[in-house]
Amino acid sequence: MIVPSPTPSGAPGRHSRTARNAHIRALQTHTLAVVTVLVISTPPPAAGHQQWWTDAPIAETRTIGVTIGEPEYEFSSISAIRFLPDNRIVVADAGLHNIRVFTTDGVHVRTMGRSGGGPGEYVTPTSIFVDTLIRVLDPRQGRVTIYSVETLELRTTRPLQSLGGYLATRVGILSDGSLIASTIPPVSYHGREEPLPLALVLRLRPGGSVDTLMRYQMGGALWYTVGRSAPYGGARTPFGPGGAWAIDGPVLALADGIAAEVRYLRLQPDGTLRQEARVTLPGEGSRPVVAEDMQEVEDSLRALLARARRSPGRIGLIGPTHWSTAWAARFGTDGTLWIFRATRTARGQVWTQLSRDRILGSWRFPPGFSLHDVRYPWAAGVKTDEEGVQVVQLLRLADDRP
Repeated sequence: MIVPSPTPSGAPGRHSRTARNAHIRALQTHTLAVVTVLVISTPPPAAGHQQWWTDAPIAETRTIGVTIGEPEYEFSSISAIRFLPDNRIVVADAGLHNIRVFTTDGVHVRTMGRSGGGPGEYVTPTSIFVDTLIRVLDPRQGRVTIYSVETLELRTTRPLQSLGGYLATRVGILSDGSLIASTIPPVSYHGREEPLPLALVLRLRPGGSVDTLMRYQMGGALWYTVGRSAPYGGARTPFGPGGAWAIDGPVLALADGIAAEVRYLRLQPDGTLRQEARVTLPGEGSRPVVAEDMQEVEDSLRALLARARRSPGRIGLIGPTHWSTAWAARFGTDGTLWIFRATRTARGQVWTQLSRDRILGSWRFPPGFSLHDVRYPWAAGVKTDEEGVQVVQLLRLADDRP
């Protein structure tokens, strides 16, 4: 179902969406925002600022979803969107615990999964990886559910191998069968201030060995009550995770958001990964997080806790040390790499598109749109309105792409 952009809805429906979204936002005070892509709405560039991005060349916009209507077209908390080889779209909804498939014309094809712990059931599906199969990660259950690309039938459910106490937040598969996983450590507060632990990108080889490919800062902060060991929890920040990655067959791209560079690693016949290219990202570089930045995080956190009717008293914050220049990475189906830059000088997300030897351009997408996948001419993402209601949005990019 393709519909116009949804109208804001404050009236309670049969699913009480406004109350549900408020509940989700309240729960987010307990969860570190590590790989979640945030839409940052900020003032336009100051006079004299050199603008290094241009507006994405959009020829057509399609919206899949409704505010209140048929269940197949209602969304709660979209966590991942991926194109299939035949242009169908797979959508993971962490809030409704299911996976849905649509055509680019907006026709619902199938819903897979429901809430639960059985085969094909989910607690929180967070990421989708598509190659010859569809793999859906549910980190709460520590497993990957696998479907057929052609028939969408459930193939199997496999547990993740041990990650040393770390929690997988995103997975992908190299062409040799190695599992690449973004992982975060367990975070807690013991009454003393310590550096925020680093997240890891791990390679889990078919034989069972584990390689650490990258360490990077987590994108969230830890808040605690000064002078007490509890309560504590996670806080969202605008600083961003310090690293990102993407897979294209035998090629793994690692983006360093602090160094503002991308390394391309290619899988070799002996199973090793060898660097074949390094590209420096354009535009705004990383800068240190200062006291004024953390004060803004604390102010936002206090407002969120107040809405949840919580008053922890004097708050301390442990957060990232730098603003990241690379929050997320996606390979388009044409082999070009897209890096989410999260610049503060633009309304809407800015993504840099690059090949292995040059920068192709940096494109600003419309406000409220969060890019998830690119299969030319379509860019698929999540559109979030001011009420927090989400729909799937497809943007057809103009033919004058680089």
